[in-house]
Amino acid sequence: MSFHEILKSYRWDDVGRDILGCDADDVRRSLAARNPAPHDLIPLLSPAAEPFLEEMAQRAHRLTEQRFGRVINLFAPLYVSNECINSCVYCGFNRANPLSRLTLTPRQAAVEGRHLHDAGFRHVLLVSGENPHVVTLEYLSWVVDLLRPLFSSISIEIYPLETEEYGELIDHGVDGLVLYQETYDEVRYSEFHPRGRKRDFHWRLETPERGGKAGFRRLGIGALLGLGDWRVEGFFLGLHARYLLKTFWKSHVTVSFPR
Repeated sequence: MSFHEILKSYRWDDVGRDILGCDADDVRRSLAARNPAPHDLIPLLSPAAEPFLEEMAQRAHRLTEQRFGRVINLFAPLYVSNECINSCVYCGFNRANPLSRLTLTPRQAAVEGRHLHDAGFRHVLLVSGENPHVVTLEYLSWVVDLLRPLFSSISIEIYPLETEEYGELIDHGVDGLVLYQETYDEVRYSEFHPRGRKRDFHWRLETPERGGKAGFRRLGIGALLGLGDWRVEGFFLGLHARYLLKTFWKSHVTVSFPR
């Protein structure tokens, strides 16, 4: 079953009402659950959970130390292009915006990578606007080949690709995929993305699954906070992360909270 099929079994407004309808006893039951299910996340996102924030923070801290130790990984983004074919209403890269467009040559990207390496970074995230005619698979492969000797980890945050294309980038040394759904509310999604390939909600939603099938070591997801009710977004983001963890258990799943 794909995540899209799971998503269809939940209604955005119903989840919102359930969150607002929780009380302190619901929160306590969720915190006491030994094997939490998706519905156990709902009380933890509710206003009733506010008095329990310190308890939740301490539990999260203990789990983090248990799984990862006292380690912080730092990465730096490397923007290779602001060319974009989409018209996302909240984004400065919107194709209608009158701004100078620039795409680094692979050699220029390598120079920028060297600066980051000399500053101590060993993890880099390649970021671009969504224009597959400019930031081509061949271009990305060339950039990665030049950066590979400098970094122990290279991730990408670009436009969605097919599974086979992701596999090609993995062969060149990319090990992480980051892609934000922006909002899990399909109705509002179409309002925020009126034109361009990004308008296709399902194509974007299924991208982490294509990345998982390709074999990325890390899959990064997130919701753009501010587009919809952050509590409801949080539920669907957690649901998505749970699905990816269970389906692609060889991959690590990371969650971001961009605003």
